[in-house]
Amino acid sequence: MKWLYRVGLVAVLIAAAALRLYGLDWDGFQHHHPDERYITWVATTIEFPVPGTPEWADALNPAHSTFNPFRWPEEADSEGIVVLQDQPRDFAYGHLPLYLGVLQRDWQSVLARHCFRLFQSSGPFPVIFSMVRGRLNSGI
Repeated sequence: MKWLYRVGLVAVLIAAAALRLYGLDWDGFQHHHPDERYITWVATTIEFPVPGTPEWADALNPAHSTFNPFRWPEEADSEGIVVLQDQPRDFAYGHLPLYLGVLQRDWQSVLARHCFRLFQSSGPFPVIFSMVRGRLNSGI
């Protein structure tokens, strides 16, 4: 009888995961939700500095840190959005999910580069992968 409860629990968990993760493309990946769109855009401007580089020396300087979500990088792509340089940007969301998503993005890029040559691209993962990754993380 104990095994029956375990099988039932596994069945419920599989059904819950299927229902929760089904339809991740509910908006056709068009970024209809404004919070998701903004967080994804901010995440594309976050870079963790490599130790020993000039960025590493500025890691704790909020005005120059490459992983400060309140700073607009000068090279940020801002198509359709007015970016005021030298002005802090608003970021009213938690930092931990943002940084975990950025770490996951970097880890997936390394994994794709070294293990899955099929998915290797000339640059970083496209923005759509950031959105799918965020939706998967929120579902889990």
